[in-house]
Amino acid sequence: MFCLIPIVGMISLLLAPIGFVFGAVAWRGAAKGRRSGKGKAIAGVVLAVVAGLGAIASTLAVATAVNEVGKSTDRAFGNATEQVLAQDLGVAIGSYTVQDLGFGATDGALHVTLTNKSAERQSFDLKIEALTPSGARIATDTAFVSDLGAGQSDEVALFEFASNEDAAQLKDATFHVIEASAY
Repeated sequence: MFCLIPIVGMISLLLAPIGFVFGAVAWRGAAKGRRSGKGKAIAGVVLAVVAGLGAIASTLAVATAVNEVGKSTDRAFGNATEQVLAQDLGVAIGSYTVQDLGFGATDGALHVTLTNKSAERQSFDLKIEALTPSGARIATDTAFVSDLGAGQSDEVALFEFASNEDAAQLKDATFHVIEASAY
């Protein structure tokens, strides 16, 4: 039953109807007495029907598997941010703090707490943007948390390596999650 092999099954979707038509024509010819081989014609029709059903089953199985893989890759590559934030990842954004180190150098950080809201161990990537009060983007930064257990939290520091000019703007910035991934 080659129709159950995934790619061959798709080819069987084309060949099964052709086999059915040829078998039906041969069966009709044998029934009217113009040809012999009525048993072979019936076997051809039955095999064409079985091949068609097998091809449909094989194609549906492959399509379902591909669809499931697509859903999980969306979550892993940040294409399902809303779903990840709603079901899996809790994000608590603190305020940006700056410490003057002297000599024109500053040390700043935005502390963000990431919590695994799901029932399974997962890793997360998070991209946050900082906006001025007028809505202009100042900077973006990315956080990664590996293997958080169910209910576990981890705190990460973002925007640590900002220039003095950006650090001054980040104090008054609004921070938004623009992408979240779970895997």
